[in-house]
Amino acid sequence: MMKEVSSSHLYREWQRLFFAHHRSGGTLDNFSTVTFLREVCDVVPLSELAAKEAAAAELHEETSLLEIRLRNIEETELQAAAQAAEESAKGRMLRAELQEQQAVNAGWRSGRLQDSVYKLKLREEQEGWLGAVALRLEAIKDSWTVHFHPIYGGLSFITVLCSLLHFGLGS
Repeated sequence: MMKEVSSSHLYREWQRLFFAHHRSGGTLDNFSTVTFLREVCDVVPLSELAAKEAAAAELHEETSLLEIRLRNIEETELQAAAQAAEESAKGRMLRAELQEQQAVNAGWRSGRLQDSVYKLKLREEQEGWLGAVALRLEAIKDSWTVHFHPIYGGLSFITVLCSLLHFGLGS
């Protein structure tokens, strides 16, 4: 913005600056009118103004591009946040399913352990029954005496006993 100055003020400033320039050894030919106008009136040459306007236009264009990039980044950030929320929800759902499956597995394990206890009891009962059968066989063995009979010939007691059991005569 150009400063408004009166012509008498302009002349006095020019005279002051020129005499200072002249005292330092300068001449009228090397006195910079551009510097004088810049200091007194705050004006610049048109060439400098065009360069500044071009730089301002480049900055404006760069600012526009940066604003577009910023909007794209914000959209990407929102999409990433939405995806993260969705993944978090999936993670919570999968953790809940995992806990549920672990509870089912624990139930099966405890059930199998109970089955093992039941199997042990059953095995003990079976062993007790087999022991009773063995005692009964001993009783039968003690009560039967094997004679050499023409039917049995020289057969052993065990063979006779097994054949009797096979035909149901031992009960």
